[in-house]
Amino acid sequence: MKKNSLFLMLLLLSAGVWAGPTPITPPNGVAFELIVRQKPATIEKYFEITRDTIKVLMGKPLSAFLVNFSLRVELKEADSQSVEFTTHLVTVGSTPFTAGERFRSEYNLPARIENIPGKDSSVYQLLISPRSLVIIDTSRCAYDPDVAGQYEYDPSANFDIYYVKGSLADFDWNNIKNYLETDYAYFRNALDITAPGKTSYYLCPCLSPSINWDKRFGYAIDPGRANVYSIYSQDFVSTDAMLPNMLKLLRLWGYAPPFLVEGLAGYFDFVTYEMKKIRKQEGFPEIKKLLTTSGYYSASPHTAEVTAASFIKFLADSYGIDKVKQLYEKSDDLTLMMNF
Repeated sequence: MKKNSLFLMLLLLSAGVWAGPTPITPPNGVAFELIVRQKPATIEKYFEITRDTIKVLMGKPLSAFLVNFSLRVELKEADSQSVEFTTHLVTVGSTPFTAGERFRSEYNLPARIENIPGKDSSVYQLLISPRSLVIIDTSRCAYDPDVAGQYEYDPSANFDIYYVKGSLADFDWNNIKNYLETDYAYFRNALDITAPGKTSYYLCPCLSPSINWDKRFGYAIDPGRANVYSIYSQDFVSTDAMLPNMLKLLRLWGYAPPFLVEGLAGYFDFVTYEMKKIRKQEGFPEIKKLLTTSGYYSASPHTAEVTAASFIKFLADSYGIDKVKQLYEKSDDLTLMMNF
């Protein structure tokens, strides 16, 4: 996914906290820090897998995807001392685990969701810490995928493709449909995937504040609800055929580190030319530094994604998709290096 990172940064900032010298409106949301930690079955110690920040608008649930679960956070009350909020968590895979909690927490004190099941009897822990009251500018995006009537959709064989009537996505709908369907057919046949049900693919004209957008490329996936969200506008496009591939892998095969998920989802991308450019401009990255979620997300986004797709394609072409699937199904952030 070759995207304009500078423009995306500006786009994200425009939908975030207003940073003027004298705010004229009161805070309407809360900034949270999310930390996911994992404890193997044989070790009494937690290892941090990833952390992220989100801004949740009062009265509007926010959807996020972290490590091996989809998460919805909804604010109930917030003042200068504490925050009351609810969470609903659903893990990915064929046998999902769900958890719903209501918390009242002081700022900088984490609420905890424990014993989230992982692979090989490991467990995850989610720490949710309210950090501060914030002002979220909602004037820059009036469209919300959760609001009935704002989006229309047309069905295709494997997708329900949502768009705002009269938008650029409405005008380009047929081209987008053909692109998504063609790539998904290649991917499904190569991996011998048979999965009932469609993917809901939202072509959003702007960054809805009810979604935790990927800060690298400007998309979001919700495996729990089989939803994909991307930006499709005159100024920026994050729509990509590999996004539903990632969603299918997570729903059918469960969680794996992003090196495997994004690498396998991008199996049919033309990465050879991109890898030659990367080698010439910056040299090949060290593979082992990309095998964990934190390492992968801290690397150059384009370099990490192209490297993952190139390496996983090499493995699949050399040893077969079945071997890659075995690696996928048994690996997490703590075991991928050893499982190679």
